[in-house]
Amino acid sequence: MRGEKYNTILNDLGFTNAEIELYIRLSHLGTSTKEKRIQIVSEKRRKILEENQLQEIDFLRHELQNA
Repeated sequence: MRGEKYNTILNDLGFTNAEIELYIRLSHLGTSTKEKRIQIVSEKRRKILEENQLQEIDFLRHELQNA
């Protein structure tokens, strides 16, 4: 059940199938992989933030160009 929960969450966040498989495989290995899993999630977070900021900048640029 836990793997299914993570699978859904990671998929919703835009993780690829390969990234999800890696995360779940690491999760099954236990606490020894905690830091690696934190690193994976942190990197995805950074990418999501960058994408969101780019969308906002693109919106502002579009508004200025069409004003």
